[in-house]
Amino acid sequence: MARMGRRATWLNNQLTGRTNAHQNEKKIHREKGMSLKELMKLDDYERFEVIEEVGECLFAHYWTSDWPGYGSDVSCVYEYKNVYFSTCDSVAYGPHKTYEEALESGGMFQVNSTTRELCSSEFRTEEIAARCECDEAGLKILINDEECISNKKGKLELVEYEGDAENSKRN
Repeated sequence: MARMGRRATWLNNQLTGRTNAHQNEKKIHREKGMSLKELMKLDDYERFEVIEEVGECLFAHYWTSDWPGYGSDVSCVYEYKNVYFSTCDSVAYGPHKTYEEALESGGMFQVNSTTRELCSSEFRTEEIAARCECDEAGLKILINDEECISNKKGKLELVEYEGDAENSKRN
């Protein structure tokens, strides 16, 4: 059997799912949840991974771009150890002392033509729509799985379809 160099061995381990002891130790540490002080010592990407794996996602802003090279992504606000982080592009920003600070830091209520969907476990659709700022009229996005459209003043309104009014009267 041919002997592999260090780089080839590392690549083979990645492809076959084998990891070294250090990687296993990191995984166990993440599953238990590390202290905030330990978390802040990690590099940006490792901090993001821990927060994404262990933290609780409270708000998500999904977007997609038609610009070449920009693709699509999701920006989120997570709670981790009673503090909050906003995340985007595999980087976690924070810690923030309050949920509101994290929402503001992440620009979660700034809606434009790239925005596709907003989801929150903490806010109702109407609450999110009232806080959003749009840069143009006629934008359609989903908020908590309900369709909304921006008006001429740049505010989002819930789209009501024929029959919705009748159904709400019956309930």
